[in-house]
Amino acid sequence: MGDEELSSEVGQHTVFTKLTPLQKLRVLKMLQANGHTVGFLGDGINDAQALRDADVSI
Repeated sequence: MGDEELSSEVGQHTVFTKLTPLQKLRVLKMLQANGHTVGFLGDGINDAQALRDADVSI
């Protein structure tokens, strides 16, 4: 999915499941680019990048 399509999709959906660590980071960055404050709840090492880049991390 390209950036333009992803930008549209993150504006229409609230739940994203079964994502790779890179996909999680792309969704997070796209939400931030769209002006959202992003919180991320992670439970493993594969969430480290998204936890680091989120505005609020748990």
